[in-house]
Amino acid sequence: MRLICPYNKRNTKDINKIKKLSNKEKQLLKKRLYIERINNYLKKCKRLINRYDKFNNNFYNTVLFYSIIYNLTVIDNKKIKESKE
Repeated sequence: MRLICPYNKRNTKDINKIKKLSNKEKQLLKKRLYIERINNYLKKCKRLINRYDKFNNNFYNTVLFYSIIYNLTVIDNKKIKESKE
């Protein structure tokens, strides 16, 4: 397992040490960031943090519900950005 993150050009004094990410690494980074955003969104939901549900099935359905809502908001935001351009 290897860490994939973009290099910080501002803090690197030697330009030769800056390495560009390959296309495969860029795709993996994109997926990782998407998953991190979903996790951050789910952490904000009070019902998931406190786990009010008694049964596992109800909790699982709640997680699915909030993740669907997140995906719908992301899709709507993309459409709004595209329409502005």
